[in-house]
Amino acid sequence: AAFKKMRQSGSSATDVIVLVVAADDGISPQTVEIIDMYKAIARSQPQSISLVIAVSKIDKPGIDIDEAVTRIENQLIEHDIFTENIGDEGEF
Repeated sequence: AAFKKMRQSGSSATDVIVLVVAADDGISPQTVEIIDMYKAIARSQPQSISLVIAVSKIDKPGIDIDEAVTRIENQLIEHDIFTENIGDEGEF
């Protein structure tokens, strides 16, 4: 709860949200909080904020990067977040 309040207090001064998702864990409840905050800001102030998604722990033994990225993209789609990889030629 304390982190949620801290994130919300900085949301009015935010231009970019960097969402870090662990390759081995995927989307967590904290990730969903940030996604919801991003969507709320984007609804109230379109074009005022960007979302950058970074995947961490890709160098961990046993991680298949392609599988992890596909899994994370699918989890993001469940929350109506579409990466540039999906239907575009951007980077994930």
